Amino acid sequence: MPGKYLACCFMGLSALGHPVLFAGRDALLGASQTDHRNEPRTKTGSNLRWTLYGQGYFSRRHGMFFLENDHLHVYGEVTAVADTTGKVELQGQRWPYSHEIYDLINGKWEKKLEELSQRPVHYLDFGPCDARDEIDLKRPDIAQAFRPWPGTTMKIKNVTEFPGGYAAVVYSEIPRAEGVSYGPEDRTIQVALLVRKEPGWRLVDGIEGTMQPGHFCGTKTVSAAEDGAVHPVYLVFSMQGDFSVLNSYILD
Repeated sequence: MPGKYLACCFMGLSALGHPVLFAGRDALLGASQTDHRNEPRTKTGSNLRWTLYGQGYFSRRHGMFFLENDHLHVYGEVTAVADTTGKVELQGQRWPYSHEIYDLINGKWEKKLEELSQRPVHYLDFGPCDARDEIDLKRPDIAQAFRPWPGTTMKIKNVTEFPGGYAAVVYSEIPRAEGVSYGPEDRTIQVALLVRKEPGWRLVDGIEGTMQPGHFCGTKTVSAAEDGAVHPVYLVFSMQGDFSVLNSYILD
């Protein structure tokens, strides 16, 4: 595939629970990061706070994602396709995947191409993801911000700090019900935005998450131009059953 590929790394868990690194993939699993590229522009003439808004959702069966320059490639397994004669061609024969390309335009993902495709060669490698809900970053400074929520039990998966004193946090939320035992497959992946205020971090209004049971896979940060300002876009990857899911959020 032509173009400049974004390269980094992707971390997963081995069968023994030790971290393993997947090279050549621009995402991190279970890590604290600081993004120095995107300085949120001050909202002129007001004291409004920044909020993390959901502005993209992609869910594909056995899906794969790939970032090439400013393009997001989304692949999904095809179960059946009707050709021009109306005949149905089953998955696994000629074109086993759908392929869509999206561009970030004015802060939103816009579809530029949709076609049938072979299995992609370049994609973000999810590895085993966090299927057993084992990642639990020890960030007491972050966890303190969630304590006002009574009964909240959480495991922090990723913390990405942005200039201006903001941080996006991915965590799993463990349901609580008397007499009910929940396993890793019941835990939802949530996303929150925090702001640093003395003496520590505080939650910002506007919290988004998958709201469906899933396993954390990784994150990535890109940037988008909107109304003359550059905004960080926070991408969260997860698995929900046989579906690969990408939730996209913009700091606005």
